[in-house]
Amino acid sequence: MRDTRGRQGACRRVAVGSLAALVFVLCLAAGTAVAAAPGPRALMRWRSMRLAHLAPPQIAAAASVTLVAGPREVLIAGVRYEMRLLAFSFPGIPQFPPSAVVDLTRSSPPGGSPTAFQSHDYLFNPQSGATFTVARKTLATATLDMAAAIAPSMLTTTFTASGRQAMNACKLTNGSHGFRRHVSGTLSYSALGIATPTSPFFGTLTSGPVRARLGYDPGCEGSAAPPPSPAVHGCPGRESLEASSQTQSWSFEKIHGRRAVGEAAFTGTNPDSPSVASEAHSMAATTAAYTLPRPAHSSHGATADVFAVGNSFMTGSATFTSTQAPAITHHSCVDQGRTLRFTTRVYTGLITPNTTPLTAAFDTSPLALTQRRAALKIRRYR
Repeated sequence: MRDTRGRQGACRRVAVGSLAALVFVLCLAAGTAVAAAPGPRALMRWRSMRLAHLAPPQIAAAASVTLVAGPREVLIAGVRYEMRLLAFSFPGIPQFPPSAVVDLTRSSPPGGSPTAFQSHDYLFNPQSGATFTVARKTLATATLDMAAAIAPSMLTTTFTASGRQAMNACKLTNGSHGFRRHVSGTLSYSALGIATPTSPFFGTLTSGPVRARLGYDPGCEGSAAPPPSPAVHGCPGRESLEASSQTQSWSFEKIHGRRAVGEAAFTGTNPDSPSVASEAHSMAATTAAYTLPRPAHSSHGATADVFAVGNSFMTGSATFTSTQAPAITHHSCVDQGRTLRFTTRVYTGLITPNTTPLTAAFDTSPLALTQRRAALKIRRYR
């Protein structure tokens, strides 16, 4: 068996290129209906963690083909989800075969004004055996065949365009010029069976999205993932508390200018562990309850509490304790056209679950916080 660990790790460290943008498309698409609801920085955290765990090897300045399908509403265990499929490849680079992501997202409460959402992503990144053939000049047809490369899962689908392709001129990274192209159409499946490792909740998915969009990027400048909008960047809140590892992330932040707290949680497969199939589960929410009260702090340490109140996807509480002096830094940000300056005190310590542990209620399996390293940031605007 050939060793792919070193190559995958090295590839993840190269400059972010076209593929990051393709994965970012899925992240944006999954959050479109609820992007305005969760706290902006919680949402940014959620997207960045999904991007880090979803992205297979990233290639700078490479031509890429992407297929984005959905959403399709599906009913699983009595719960309604929006399902999407993303497939991508690098024509002419055989050492990086096609990859695909199946995403299932739901919001709470369902309807037009949700305050929380959770997503479940299943990534297939085989080292060989998958093909993604495209009529590159017209984009009229395309066939994705993951074959036995993702067994026990199956995914073979054909795209058929429903109109002519649209083109946008761009400057290539090599200095010449080209056209970024895309066309809308539909998918038909000759084989579909996504065997999720979180069975029995999702089990094997046998119905996929039909509406789709096929795109070709010849390696245009600016193909890397676009920066978050100003609303997402914004100014950070007065306090924030974060704990992260390769496979987990917890984040709470007082939203700047609002009486609300943004909350996010993430769990997934270690992205540095080579695997044909991996998964990522994430949630983000905004609660009007003050679930991150003002911490007690001094030059010798700090304590802070977080509570899950008003978030339908989280329960319990935890306490942060630091016995170290803070690191102090100075920053500025732009809020509604105004430049604001602030000082940040960063306390490092431990976050510990209380009697009722802080728990993210993922549909697949609840995730309970365990004691871990964390950082508390206290900001004072001038």
